[in-house]
Amino acid sequence: MTTEEKELLLKDLCARLQYGVFIRIFSGDYKLLGIDENLVHLDTPVYDEGDGYFDIDYIDIKPYLRPMSSMTDNEFSELKNAYWTCPEDETYCIYGNIDWLDKNMFDYRGLTPKGLALEAKEGMYNIK
Repeated sequence: MTTEEKELLLKDLCARLQYGVFIRIFSGDYKLLGIDENLVHLDTPVYDEGDGYFDIDYIDIKPYLRPMSSMTDNEFSELKNAYWTCPEDETYCIYGNIDWLDKNMFDYRGLTPKGLALEAKEGMYNIK
């Protein structure tokens, strides 16, 4: 992984932490709980004697994200109605759109085609 790819992946993961992003690490799926410098903290230890912390430089970590093409008509309407009609504060509209996409686990940065993310399984995220 290049430095640029690592930075892009970390930026994306950090934005999604509050929403319960799932990741693939080694051969298991885990909820990501936090990132501290170069350490990732998982919801359960991978090994019985482990503490759930791993150095991101030595693991292959990939978030599960939804392709933009999987957005439903209802989701598109929600996004459009909630954030595209902000006449007074355009900055809020931009950040609101990004937050909504992060919350709903959409891959708007194109991580999946770059091999940095995996397509989320149907029903993996209980999005409301």
